[in-house]
Amino acid sequence: MNKSYWAFIVICLIGGFIGLQEFYREKYILGLLAVLFCWTGIPYLVAYIEALVWLFKGENEWELWNTK
Repeated sequence: MNKSYWAFIVICLIGGFIGLQEFYREKYILGLLAVLFCWTGIPYLVAYIEALVWLFKGENEWELWNTK
């Protein structure tokens, strides 16, 4: 399934505090860990950093990663 680059960035920034970006990427175990530790704020920090990394990598790199 082809996932949207910009949808992922928005999900990271808005739903990152409970790990929604991990569920979007179909990494369910990481998503469950993020839900378990959402009270610490660590999942939001990870999501924010992940959004920044993907913003700098760009949409072309996202397409290469997404087709694997």
